[in-house]
Amino acid sequence: MKIVNRDIDIVSFQKSTDDHPQPLKMRLLGEREGFRIIKIDRILNTFQEKRLGHSIWIFDCETVDKLSGQGTYFQIHFNKDRCKWILYKI
Repeated sequence: MKIVNRDIDIVSFQKSTDDHPQPLKMRLLGEREGFRIIKIDRILNTFQEKRLGHSIWIFDCETVDKLSGQGTYFQIHFNKDRCKWILYKI
């Protein structure tokens, strides 16, 4: 996996105020094609870490291409203190 560390927009939901957010879709700005919307098909792993004093939720996710059926794995981070989503690895 390659580290990209780019800001993204996420559509997510949260079951309760104590629970972590569940990402559904992400929107990122591509180099040539403008904004791209990617549906998150599966969340493989979720865990929380403390980095530099910030509480960060880490999600290992997968999206599947509908035409080829091939899966792409990526990792997104949610900085709870800043309310910021980052595409970390792809």
